[in-house]
Formats: sequence, C-alpha cells, structure tokens
Amino acid sequence: LLLAQSLPPGFAGSNSCRGCHPDLSQPFFRNPHFKTENYCESCHGPGRAHIEGKGDKSKIIAFSQLSPRATLDNCLTCHSK
Repeated sequence: LLLAQSLPPGFAGSNSCRGCHPDLSQPFFRNPHFKTENYCESCHGPGRAHIEGKGDKSKIIAFSQLSPRATLDNCLTCHSK
C-alpha cells in the first residue's frame, strides 16, 4: 500500500491499485477517465479500506455488484455536470 500524503482521507492512490489489477490499469491510459485526479478512486471511491480488506468489494464502489440504475446514478454524479 503506497500512500501519498496529499490524498484525501481513505484514498490509497491509483498506483496502489495496479498491483492487483494490472489487466485493468495497464491499458487504462486510453480511457477518458484516466485524466481524472485519482482515476481509480474517482469512480470507485476511496480504496484504502478495500486494499486493507484484501480486495473486499464491499469496501469500494464495485460496479459489477451494482444494478444498472445504481451504476448510472453513480456515473451521473459527475457526468450530469
């Protein structure tokens, strides 16, 4: 777990996500969300508890666990602006 001191409370930083999710993080530079400040945590929420919970999906916003409506509602928190 690599923590940058400038991160908001509960955030781990996207570099911390790469160790467990190389298949997702490696090609992610092509995704428009890559430009967000904390690209993984911008959509999935603070990741420190997820990492400390050894990948516990209940500790982040796991889109695979959400209904389509809940996924859309989450995306619209940014995309409706």
